[in-house]
Amino acid sequence: MLAILLAAALAAAPAQDTVIIKDGTRVTGTIVEESPTTGVTIQLEDGTLRRFDPDAITRIERGSGAPQASPAGPPPAGPPPAQPGAAPTAPQESRGAAPVVQGPLDTVFLVTGGRVRGRVIEEVSEGVTILVPDGTTRRIPAEQIARIAYADGTVRVRREPSPRPPPARRPPPPAGPPYAGPPPYAPPAQARAQGGFAPILPVYASFGLGGIGFGGDMGDGVSTGDVLEGQLDLWFEGGARITPAIGLGLYLDVGVGDAGNPYRSACSAAGLDCMSSTVKFGVLLRHTWGANSPVGKWLAVGTGFAAANVTTSNGDSRELVSYTGHEMLRLMGGVDLRSNPVFGVGLYGGVSWTTYSRVEEEGLPRRSISDRGFQPLFEGGVRFTLFP
Repeated sequence: MLAILLAAALAAAPAQDTVIIKDGTRVTGTIVEESPTTGVTIQLEDGTLRRFDPDAITRIERGSGAPQASPAGPPPAGPPPAQPGAAPTAPQESRGAAPVVQGPLDTVFLVTGGRVRGRVIEEVSEGVTILVPDGTTRRIPAEQIARIAYADGTVRVRREPSPRPPPARRPPPPAGPPYAGPPPYAPPAQARAQGGFAPILPVYASFGLGGIGFGGDMGDGVSTGDVLEGQLDLWFEGGARITPAIGLGLYLDVGVGDAGNPYRSACSAAGLDCMSSTVKFGVLLRHTWGANSPVGKWLAVGTGFAAANVTTSNGDSRELVSYTGHEMLRLMGGVDLRSNPVFGVGLYGGVSWTTYSRVEEEGLPRRSISDRGFQPLFEGGVRFTLFP
């Protein structure tokens, strides 16, 4: 009877696990924790705990006797050769106090291939809390658990979360009438700038209405005020765009107003009315900032031909005096407010310097001006633009 009880006790005793180290050492006990990254913790027969790194383990033999590759990878063909003159390397280990958990152990198998052994003290839907033999507790989330093998032989497999049904698709909106394209007046989409307008033609034209003031002299000591006074300004310009910002065009600047006081007095004594006029015609180079935006600012420089005269304005129209010369330099600037790609309105201003080279007075032949002077001109007004 004693022999039978002894044989039954030996058969019921839990089989021991064995960890084989790369230097040939064999450690026997019960594996309580195993991980491919942190290594193996084994409980010896005296109750102490030892831990080995993955790269120090050759293989593991379970209590059933089946060998297993080390957590770091498959076992090598044999023990690693010792380097000449090098001392053998001992595996890293840690010893703990006597185990707190006694008796059979539960095992939590992880999805990464590792396992943790101890006593499961809490199991909820969020995960498991297990008390390991060294007295510490581990909290393992549910998504890291493959299955749980309890000491009483029962096994619980982690349940996969049920997939959510795909969202219901909304029916497509009813088809509308076919797209007829942009309105005929709209510029092409590729030419339209964000927040502004794109030039729809490579040409532009403008008309301005304002006023002119003069200074300086006409030449040969004749003051401009004796011949011309302030005038109404009519401005015309048209040209082509070299680029969206740079344009080259022609200008015509016409001024109409009163004649100077000496001529007005002479006309009044003869019972006549007289008036003065100026004409400036030339080439203008323009640069525009914000050519594709609703507000464009521009500067221009030009040069051209200049003429001025005084004529009677009632009865027989006669030319009392006329001047011809050269507008040496014209500088202008302004701003255009574009309500649409076709039409714009804004302000303009300019200054120019003119020198007259010939003069012709009534009853006298045309002659050259020997002492040429400079006549500055100042103008400004409102500008209306087509295709700005």
